[in-house]
Amino acid sequence: MGILLGTFKIVKVIDGDTVEIERPPIAEANRRTLRFLNIDTEETHKPKDLGPVTEYGEEVTKLATAWYAQRGNKVELKTDGVQSHADFYGRALVQVFAGGDHYQKQAIANGWTPYYEKYGYSEEYHEIFVETEKKAQKDKLGVWSDKLQKRPANASRPYDLLKKWWRMRAEVIKLAMDYQKQSKSLYILVNGKDYMQLVGKAGSREDVQVFGEITRPAGGETAGRGLFIFSVKQDVPFYIYVSAEAKQRNEIIDYIERTFLSNSRKLPESLLKPNYGFVRGALAMFPHYGHQIPEIVITDKEQVSVKPF
Repeated sequence: MGILLGTFKIVKVIDGDTVEIERPPIAEANRRTLRFLNIDTEETHKPKDLGPVTEYGEEVTKLATAWYAQRGNKVELKTDGVQSHADFYGRALVQVFAGGDHYQKQAIANGWTPYYEKYGYSEEYHEIFVETEKKAQKDKLGVWSDKLQKRPANASRPYDLLKKWWRMRAEVIKLAMDYQKQSKSLYILVNGKDYMQLVGKAGSREDVQVFGEITRPAGGETAGRGLFIFSVKQDVPFYIYVSAEAKQRNEIIDYIERTFLSNSRKLPESLLKPNYGFVRGALAMFPHYGHQIPEIVITDKEQVSVKPF
């Protein structure tokens, strides 16, 4: 069962999946904006890869604003599972309820959004969301309507492709979560889950196995060829460095890029990658401008995998 975080007043509705409340609901969050778990409505302000600003995004914002207003602009927030988390940007990750209704379920039921599994399946509501989405698709509601499905590519999202990608990522996350229940040797960095435990061990040179989203640091290759990171939190890096001394350095780098790094500009083959991976090696600390950054140095391709070791 999720943890009840309390009842909060909505200060501002930003869009269909983000609101601002009176104060951060958990200690891990440093912002008053919330990130709703398991939904991803269309953009209204800033376009992103495969997510243009759309008229339907603006319509859903108005519908969401009315939904909250009808329920007194107060929401009950719960975690999904027994741990509270904040996202990459410091926003609390929550399930949202008001007037006895579950906002995420309602949004999926209305077709305001697909069931968003990009960062993992819901721990408590997965089956409910799957069935709710199937009905919305069958009834051709919202994003599943004929009208919205026929929008030009630059004014819509490729939901069929995105759903394949999101589920691919979710399955790998589930694999890691299930494995961790059986083995305490795995540390998971999804939403920063086990990051502080690793920091406490860093520098010990202990051999560890770490799971997380593998990407490039800010600056891409200009930050250094062979340098990758686990995406944890903004300004909270975890380095994965392919050693300059590695005998097959270029092959290892190519393998990581080819296996884990998506490129939404080269569809579909360069998008449909799991992004998440398992890395093992000696846990060290890398000094960087007065800070100590946890790091695993890669000298062999066998240290990186799409499956647990």
